[in-house]
Amino acid sequence: MIRILAFVEADNVSGPAKNLLALSRQFRSAGLPIEIQIATFYRDAPDNDLTRAVEAEGLVLHRIAQRSLFDSRVLPRLREILSSSGATIAQTHSIKSHFLMRLSGEWKRLPWIAFHHGYTQTNRRLLFYNQLDRWSLRAPRRIVVVSRSFARDLVSKGIPEERITVMHNAIDPKWGELAHDAGLRARTRAALGLEENEKAVLIIGRLSLEKSHVLLVEAVSRLRELLPQTPVRLLIVGEGPERSAIEQAAQSLGISDKVHFTGYTRDVLPYYAAADLAVLASLSEGSPNALLEAMVARVPVVATSVGGIPEIVHDRQSALLVPPADVAALTAALAQALGDPTLCQALAARAHEEILAHYTPELRAASLYQLYVDIAGANQGGAG
Repeated sequence: MIRILAFVEADNVSGPAKNLLALSRQFRSAGLPIEIQIATFYRDAPDNDLTRAVEAEGLVLHRIAQRSLFDSRVLPRLREILSSSGATIAQTHSIKSHFLMRLSGEWKRLPWIAFHHGYTQTNRRLLFYNQLDRWSLRAPRRIVVVSRSFARDLVSKGIPEERITVMHNAIDPKWGELAHDAGLRARTRAALGLEENEKAVLIIGRLSLEKSHVLLVEAVSRLRELLPQTPVRLLIVGEGPERSAIEQAAQSLGISDKVHFTGYTRDVLPYYAAADLAVLASLSEGSPNALLEAMVARVPVVATSVGGIPEIVHDRQSALLVPPADVAALTAALAQALGDPTLCQALAARAHEEILAHYTPELRAASLYQLYVDIAGANQGGAG
């Protein structure tokens, strides 16, 4: 039995956590000898959306109390968990857990796989953390990145290419089929107050600066000139520090009544059912779950050509791609998609085919299983 102890830094079911839970289900359904355990950090309340989801899956859960972001006093607890869990491989997913694993020295005796999800560069503190992470990432046995663009970035920073594995995220095709339920679409649109002829433009993700929600709000406001006969509502699903700035932008542009905030929710499926178009306006991305979700739900996509996005979809074949931070280009792409149902249907159909061919959980689980077996076998053979 190969035991993976994965450190997750979130209090909700974020992208990495969602992928881990799905991966565990895949391993169990396939009868593979892989066990995933989860370790998570907390400050105040030990129970949250993530811990409840982990326990609902029946996975072993380890809680680590902390007082600050990089509380070195968690190191004894981290070492204790790595020992008591019987872990074969340690797995980390974020800057803090990368740093603590490197600092602990446990990687010298236990194979360590670090999942790198890219960097956010919105302030000096984050820039410092990113520099710190590059020190941390010199130690793992293997680094898994979710896009080739991330791999190139790490290589440019001195990480040996042979220790990097590119592996995009995946999504269950069955999940997308549920988004085609006519009843779910009708109920959700009614609950949102959407008129029959109103087009719903959907963006799902954390409300953070790199997601460019404010730019999208401006683009939606410009649609009034390009599509004066087409009512459009922007659905913003998620929560985060940029919410007030997004609200202020909508108010200043006079479209507050056309922008609907849902807050954070684990169940995003109803919003895909209600949507006519999905958008990613990001300045940076890896292998975004929101893109894969839209593709599998057959919702046409307009996205910026950043990170792993152009590795997954191709312009005018399976999505409409635009440069980042270009409000004119984004507005034009939105107008084209909303004004051409035939184009949207073709884009969505081809995007769904891409999911079936390359991004199913079975394919990703098989790749990760082989990676785990290779690393565990190398360790037993004396590597490290």
